Amino acid sequence: MNRRFDSRLVRCILAASLAIFTSCSQDDSPTAAAHAHGELQVFPDTVEMGTIESSGTLELDFELRNPGLQTVEIGEVRYSCNCIVGGSPIDSSLGPEESQSFSITVDTSVLHGEFQRYVFLPWSAGGHQHQSKITLRGYAKSPTLRCEPRRVYLGRFEAELPVRVYRADHGRLSIDEVVCHGEGFSVTMTDQTLTSVVLMVRGGDETVAVDHAKIEVRTSNPSQTTLEIPVHFLDSVDHIASSSKDIYLGAVRAGELCEVSFQAPTASVTDPPQVHSDSQEKIELVTSRKSGHTWESQIRIGAGESGFEEAILELEEPQELIRIRFWLIAE
Repeated sequence: MNRRFDSRLVRCILAASLAIFTSCSQDDSPTAAAHAHGELQVFPDTVEMGTIESSGTLELDFELRNPGLQTVEIGEVRYSCNCIVGGSPIDSSLGPEESQSFSITVDTSVLHGEFQRYVFLPWSAGGHQHQSKITLRGYAKSPTLRCEPRRVYLGRFEAELPVRVYRADHGRLSIDEVVCHGEGFSVTMTDQTLTSVVLMVRGGDETVAVDHAKIEVRTSNPSQTTLEIPVHFLDSVDHIASSSKDIYLGAVRAGELCEVSFQAPTASVTDPPQVHSDSQEKIELVTSRKSGHTWESQIRIGAGESGFEEAILELEEPQELIRIRFWLIAE
């Protein structure tokens, strides 16, 4: 009796052990499925930036990894706001167990108070669409040292643009050094007083494409020793932002004829764009022609005072607004 009972007990134990082993070897968890197909992982996926000043730029580095067994196809990177002014190129595909570095540049001058911004990376693997997200969090405080305008836009010809640097508390300003990071422009100091100074930024004969160009103002102010002013080199011909609804002309003169192009929402749109009623004194639409989804237009810049301007073209049925931004140089 005892021998039969013992043999039955042994068989039950063996059967239970086999069932447990089989279930463990067949892992149906999402992690296992992702590794079987492919997955885009971002390190880090959240950046706690802490307290920063609303001035200058910051460069953040990330690593993209694919721990899976299939290639991951990566789509176009999207940003949640214009505070992210650029990113390093990303390969369109990432093979199994491969990785690559990725960086973005954040313009902190447009951030104020508590902020939370995102970078979206769409990707696909195994016939399925996915999206990874990077979160940027922090608090941006107003800087002691400020400038107007906060950014410099240089066009495709020689031009001098004034940038006024001053202290927000109206205290005494003492500048130790002004440094240009990049090529194709120069800076001289004029109209210096006890509380402010004007920097004359001069562009070159030709537009020079330089990433992360900036002007660094170094002072002896103990609460803030540097101020960074981003410099953008923008050609007035077909320079379209990633949204394709914001066109930047750079520095242009009153009366100048500029060429712009943009994508219509559908190929069925046949009515040419019109100047928005609020923008008729800023730009004049000279000609427009359509090729497929693309409208190519010539506009003439209106007269006005020197400074940053924004004008709007609009399409009807369906309605689309195209914002045209430029730095006007008054004659």
